[in-house]
Amino acid sequence: MALLPNENVSLEDYIASLTGAHFLEIVATAGIKGTVAAGLPKFSYAYEELTEVKEWLKDMGMPLAFDWTTADFTDMALDKRGNVYINNVLHKTFITVDERGTKAGAASAVEMQFGGVPKAVMLDRPFVYAIIDNEAGLPVFIGTVTDVG
Repeated sequence: MALLPNENVSLEDYIASLTGAHFLEIVATAGIKGTVAAGLPKFSYAYEELTEVKEWLKDMGMPLAFDWTTADFTDMALDKRGNVYINNVLHKTFITVDERGTKAGAASAVEMQFGGVPKAVMLDRPFVYAIIDNEAGLPVFIGTVTDVG
């Protein structure tokens, strides 16, 4: 999906005015007014550096997860060394759009700690990873890393 602001509206102003509810309304009504012939340029963007998103997540409403005294991950892990909490979250993204289609991906790393003492796990050999739907208890994405180079 692509959203194009009116010619007299800057992209920054358009984004600032776009609420979550309005975006969902646009998505829900897409295509109702008929077919549109659209042109799309090829592009590719990647944010190669790992970005710390800890403060963004706190600002979006999850500050308790980053405080070892208030975090509650007891359904995920218990440890005699202390309460489990999120110490940091790192994120990296890319997207490529061309005549063959769209490829996009994102990777996040969540650093968990026990009661202020870091637990070290080194994934220095091939491993399996998965994203699990905690409600259903089912994997929604699963893969392997075979070259840890």
